[in-house]
Amino acid sequence: MRTARSKPRMRGVTLVELLTVVAVIGILSAIAIPAYTQYVIRVNRTDAKRLLLDFSSRLERCYTRGNDYTVKERGSAAKCVDLPYTNPEKTYTIDGVLDANTYTLTATPINGQLRDTKCVAFTLDQAGAKGVTNTGTDAQKCWDGRG
Repeated sequence: MRTARSKPRMRGVTLVELLTVVAVIGILSAIAIPAYTQYVIRVNRTDAKRLLLDFSSRLERCYTRGNDYTVKERGSAAKCVDLPYTNPEKTYTIDGVLDANTYTLTATPINGQLRDTKCVAFTLDQAGAKGVTNTGTDAQKCWDGRG
């Protein structure tokens, strides 16, 4: 015969324990999600800068061959680079203004990268001058990865 003392205890999660777990998850999420978002934005900036430098190298090779930034070789009708170009991640569009002796390339953010308010659009010209448009941040900081 069972008495009131030998009654099996119910096991489970109390409301206080559940609220504690939810609060901890909320605090961790409040810290982790913005940090991760900023990390992704910085990684995408690096991709944009890499693309600008890659296109600049291609243009310089064309200029070496034919003293012209617009065609692959002197007397050729083939373009040196195809612009505009959107990177595979679809975070930046590379566009430029080219003529025979000068160029200015611009990496403009698109889609999710539009959340980047510090280093918006990167620019690079034939003299190697690096710039950042539409921002109050120092261009050198953005190009160095400190922006």
